[in-house]
Amino acid sequence: SDTRLVANEIARVLEKSGIAELAIMVAGFI
Repeated sequence: SDTRLVANEIARVLEKSGIAELAIMVAGFI
């Protein structure tokens, strides 16, 4: 997996939806 790509995804989600959406996404990975 490309770490930089993941970082860009996270940054885009943060811009769009904020912390709540990021938390949901992270919870999906765990």
